[in-house]
Parts: sequence; structure tokens; C-alpha cells
Amino acid sequence: MRKLIIIFLISIITSSCHHEWIIRPEIKGRVISKQNKQIVARVITLPVEGEEYEVAVNKNEGKFYFPRQTIKEWTFLGMEKPKGPPTTNKIIVSAQGYKADTLDYTNYNARNNIVDLGNIILNEEN
Repeated sequence: MRKLIIIFLISIITSSCHHEWIIRPEIKGRVISKQNKQIVARVITLPVEGEEYEVAVNKNEGKFYFPRQTIKEWTFLGMEKPKGPPTTNKIIVSAQGYKADTLDYTNYNARNNIVDLGNIILNEEN
């Protein structure tokens, strides 16, 4: 009986693991005008189901990024991915004197869990 319990415990320990599920990859890009000038823009996620929007981290030269969202927890092999907070696949880019733009980042390719939106060109308001 003791051997059976030890075998059972070893099988449970070896079949469980600490797993990280990616809810949203890192997103980065740069906002510029048609004249190729950097724009200090406000880049936010489109709110979902009553959640607050998330503001991108602005860097120099009009660059921005959203950090990756993950869930880390212990699981058993074969279990389903846990449900995380609702996320959106759209971001809104706006700047004073320019028309706002909404982008769907799932239309872009991801490499190493990073979505590079490249240069986002905003048109001036008329």
C-alpha cells in the first residue's frame, strides 16, 4: 500500500507543472505624421466589458508599448487554459490636431510574443 501511495504522489508531481499562459503579447509601435515627424500620442486599449482602458507606456521618438499580459499558475497536463481578465484586440491612437485611428493588432504578425505595429501614420484634422 505504501508503494502505491508513493507511486501515486510521484505521478501527480511529475504530471503537474508551472505554466505561463499569454493573454496578450507585448505590443509596440511608433506614431508619426505624414511628414515623418514623431507625434506624442495617447495610445490606449479599447475597453471591454466594463473594464478600464489601459494606457501604453510612451517612450521617446513617438514610440510606445503595451507590456505582455500573462497568467502563471500550477496546472496538471491536459487542463484547459484558465480564463483571464477580458482583453481587447483593438487599440486607439489619438493626438491633438490629428484624426484618431483604431487598429486591430491581430492583423499583424507576432514574433517571440511581440507584435510590432511599425509606424502608425496619423492624418491631420481638416
